[in-house]
Amino acid sequence: MIKVQNRIKGLAAAPWSAIMFYMAVLLCWGQCAQSAPLLEEEGAVVTQWVSLNNQLLVTAVKLDGGKFHVNVWDLPTTKRIQSINVELEEVKSVRLGPDNNFLSIAGSIGDTRHTLLSSVKTGQITKDMVISPNLKKYEKKGMAAMSPDGQNMAQVMLPSVMVVNNTTHATTTLDKAFNADEVRAVAWSQGSPVVAADVGAKTYVKFYGAQGEVRHMIEFPFSVEKIALGANDSVAYIAPGNPKLQINSFATGTSESKSFDVASPVTALTYAPDGILYYALGNQVEKLGAG
Repeated sequence: MIKVQNRIKGLAAAPWSAIMFYMAVLLCWGQCAQSAPLLEEEGAVVTQWVSLNNQLLVTAVKLDGGKFHVNVWDLPTTKRIQSINVELEEVKSVRLGPDNNFLSIAGSIGDTRHTLLSSVKTGQITKDMVISPNLKKYEKKGMAAMSPDGQNMAQVMLPSVMVVNNTTHATTTLDKAFNADEVRAVAWSQGSPVVAADVGAKTYVKFYGAQGEVRHMIEFPFSVEKIALGANDSVAYIAPGNPKLQINSFATGTSESKSFDVASPVTALTYAPDGILYYALGNQVEKLGAG
C-alpha cells in the first residue's frame, strides 16, 4: 500500500540544497509536462467524459446565470459537434454509451434528481428518468464504469458491494464486499476495475485484479478535491489547499509521483481510455499526454 505524505511539512528542517533540488524537480515537471490548450467553453467546465474510442469529449458547463449546458466535442478536430437541448440546475456526471449514439446526464432540475438520455446526433432528450428528490444522498451511494471493450460494467453500490456484470451474457463475474462512506470514481485499468472512495476523512484508491484481489492501493491522508483514474494504473488528483495537479502512477510496476503547476484552479479531471488526461481550468480544457 502506498501512503501519500505531506511533503511540504518536511521541507522546514531540510538543508537548503535539498530544498533547491526539490524545487528544481517540481519546476521541471511543471515546465516539461506536455500540456496544450485544446478548446474553450462558454463557461466553467464542472465535469467531463471521453468516449471509449477516444474520439469524443463531453463537457458539462456552468454558465454565468447559474444554469448548466452539456456539449459534445470531436477531439481530432477540437470542433463542437453538438449542444444538448436542456438546461439543468446541477450536473453531477456525463457518460457516453459504447457506440457514442447516446449520452446520459445525471443532474437536477429544481430539487429533483434526474437521469436524462440524449441523442448525440440530434441533441434532443429521448428519455427523462426521475431518480430521487435527494440528490446529495443518492450521488454518494453509487457509481459505475464500462470496460474499454464494452463487455463489462463495474458498479459500486454502497454501503456494501462492488459487482462486475458482463453486458453480453448478463452474468456476474465479480461480487465483492466494499465498505466506504462515498464513492469518488470508478474506472478500468489493466482489464480490471479501479475504485476511489472516501472512508472518514481519507481517500483510498484500490486497483483490483481479475479475481478481485487488490493489486495496488493508495491511501491519501485527506479527502482529495478532484480525482481521475487512468487506464494505465494512474491517478490524477488535486489535494486540499494545494493547487498543483498531481499524478501517481504504477505504469512501470512501482509507484511514481509527479506534480506540476497549472495556470488556474482545476475544475474538472478525466482520463481517456488511451491514457491521456484531460483537465479543465475554468472554461479552458487542456490535455496531458499519455505516460
